[in-house]
Amino acid sequence: MHHFSNETETDNSGNTVSLGKKDRSIAIGTAIPSAPVVAILGGGARLFVGIEGGIAGLPAIATQDMHRFYWNRNH
Repeated sequence: MHHFSNETETDNSGNTVSLGKKDRSIAIGTAIPSAPVVAILGGGARLFVGIEGGIAGLPAIATQDMHRFYWNRNH
């Protein structure tokens, strides 16, 4: 998850949470966006979405569960 909001949020018990409901979304325009496209670039993965008047780019979530594999079709 990304920190899309700088606002301090609390859970139902009043405890401060590091990732809250406001961190789950971000406004990127007023029109319907395109489907997201993931691009693997030299600096890491990026997420691109076509929006009204251009393209919005965000860093993809960095996790350790992605592994690079190579294969060869030669038998």
